[in-house]
Amino acid sequence: MLVLAFAAAFLSAALAFGGAAMQAFEARKVPRKQSLRLGLLAALAHRPLWVAGTALNVVAFLVQVLALALASLAVVQPTLAAGLIVLAVIAWWKLGEPIHVRTVGGIAAIIAGLVGLAFVAPRHDHLPNTGAVTVGLGAAFVVIVGLLAAMRAFDRVEGMPASVAAGLAYAWLSFSGALIGESFRTHAWAIAGGWSIATVAAAVLALGAEMTALQRWPLTRSKPVVYVVQTLVPSLVAPFFSASGFGPAHGVPFALSLLVVSGGAALVASSPSVARVEQQ
Repeated sequence: MLVLAFAAAFLSAALAFGGAAMQAFEARKVPRKQSLRLGLLAALAHRPLWVAGTALNVVAFLVQVLALALASLAVVQPTLAAGLIVLAVIAWWKLGEPIHVRTVGGIAAIIAGLVGLAFVAPRHDHLPNTGAVTVGLGAAFVVIVGLLAAMRAFDRVEGMPASVAAGLAYAWLSFSGALIGESFRTHAWAIAGGWSIATVAAAVLALGAEMTALQRWPLTRSKPVVYVVQTLVPSLVAPFFSASGFGPAHGVPFALSLLVVSGGAALVASSPSVARVEQQ
């Protein structure tokens, strides 16, 4: 099951990052006055390349839900870093870019960190479909909406806060995705439908925030911030839902492995090869 979960997570990462690159190309063509408005998504919806990129992200999320049904958030989320490896490979294969030492080191760190997580991360979450979980996620949703509203109200629509907001929204989607997967596993179809509706609403917020970030920042600056936030939040919370418990013997190497993956992602994202792909 773990091998299948990793395979699904890697595929999800590759689709998501490829789709994000397509979206970024089109987002920069829309006037910034549309930032954090439904008009931004409406304008982008008329651009075929952006629609194709969004479709890739939808498929990526569905594959991620499959991965979450097979393994825990702590295992699945960090593998999003694999999307950065895809860009590095494209740079070498299609553009003839040399593989820099920084890129090699980052890829090695990502692989080493994922191997570490495979050994120490909890295999399965048991995020319960309870009232307490619903209230908690509802409160988190309100916080995300409040952050986006504050950005508009105080005219702080910039790359960093927009990237953080997008990361938080995508982290929220990870939890809702896990609950959808759990609902499918237990055949709770009505609950699955309810979380699916909430997921669509959160996806619109996440998409709007990310497109705003891409209007102001390059993909290679925005995506690592989004990645770190959307990875660290679910991964750090997931062990608390592990049925087998999560003591220091696992917690310390788990934290170290997660830091290694995040550090490797930052190295790959900052490499000249990846930056070159973005400019194409």
